[in-house]
Amino acid sequence: MSSWIIFLLLQSLLINAEGQGPGGRNFGGAGRLEFEVSEELPTGSYVGKIPTRPKFTYRFNDNVEEFVLHPTTGEIHTGKIIDRESLQSDTFDLVILSSHPTYPVEVRIKILDTNDHSPSFPDPIVRVTFSESSTPGTRVFLDTAEDSDTGSNSVSDNYRIVDGNEAGHFRLSVNTNPSGDSSFLFLETTGVLDRETNSEYLLNISASDDGKPPRLGFVTVEVSILDTNDNPPIFDHSDYVVSLNETVPMGTPVLQVTATDNDEGENSKVTYYLAETETQFIVDPETGIISTLTPSLSCQQTCLQGVQKMCSKSCVFTVFARDHGIPRQDGRTYVTVNLLDANDHDPVIKFRYFPDTASTATVDENALNGSVVAAISVFDPDEGKQPEIFKYIPFLSEIL
Repeated sequence: MSSWIIFLLLQSLLINAEGQGPGGRNFGGAGRLEFEVSEELPTGSYVGKIPTRPKFTYRFNDNVEEFVLHPTTGEIHTGKIIDRESLQSDTFDLVILSSHPTYPVEVRIKILDTNDHSPSFPDPIVRVTFSESSTPGTRVFLDTAEDSDTGSNSVSDNYRIVDGNEAGHFRLSVNTNPSGDSSFLFLETTGVLDRETNSEYLLNISASDDGKPPRLGFVTVEVSILDTNDNPPIFDHSDYVVSLNETVPMGTPVLQVTATDNDEGENSKVTYYLAETETQFIVDPETGIISTLTPSLSCQQTCLQGVQKMCSKSCVFTVFARDHGIPRQDGRTYVTVNLLDANDHDPVIKFRYFPDTASTATVDENALNGSVVAAISVFDPDEGKQPEIFKYIPFLSEIL
């Protein structure tokens, strides 16, 4: 009886324990304490406190250099300055043992992000070209910035031209990536460019995160206005979106892309191609017709949480167009292929018996009405509403 009293007292301490400090906070939970502490705090910053008993000492089950546990007070402090971005995981799951035989204390410590990194571009200087005959709205692709921070501290879609665009010849356009990755950034012309007036522009572009205060990153874009073979191929759309059944056979045409070059002769001829890493689609180099290259398509799945979980699969890849001039010029566009579910999977029925080690369902002859005999779950890999379990199963004994 005394062991049960000790167990209940320990459970009560775990449930009601709270520790507050400048570095962290914790939440009560049956059998586990949870603390939060911000990264980059000085060594020795307070994280939280576990419930203790008189004359007991406590220690971590494993060696962990990031935290220090006081053996008698149960206080946890940081053992070093923690950089969240250098960790494999921002969560530590620790087990604390005492000097007497009792139940171990489970502690989860989550490292909170601080806005300690600025957005950065892949290259500090980027060179792009426009033809002097480009129409307003002609665009070129720019690499977006990246940020090691997370959440609101990560890079936003707030890009600005902060210098070099006094005449207003250019503007930035940001398009959302349907795959959920970083957005697409474009530099667009706003009017007619005259190479004889100005053949080069030096633009300073900034990227901002949503931290408070925000941090900035910069890239220099050197814009050249071309006069000889000065027109790269331009697609009639900056991006294409098409829907396709996921079970279409290999060689099925998907869509046709078209790029034009305003130059004349060999400079205006265009050849289409895809990146060497693209293995699911192929493009005809002359017609621009894109077809499937594999018997089945595998695309990235994106799920939106709401009243009902909605998931979709999309393949996003780049199509290039190259002219035959000297020097040769490339244009590119983006193709998004949304896969339509084909309902090509049967529902899978699984039974769970009690106890879990049992291979069949058993029931005591004196069991009360409504006693649980087995648990049935049904899962269908296809999209949409999951199958329902009918309340009436006429031959349940044969199934079990």
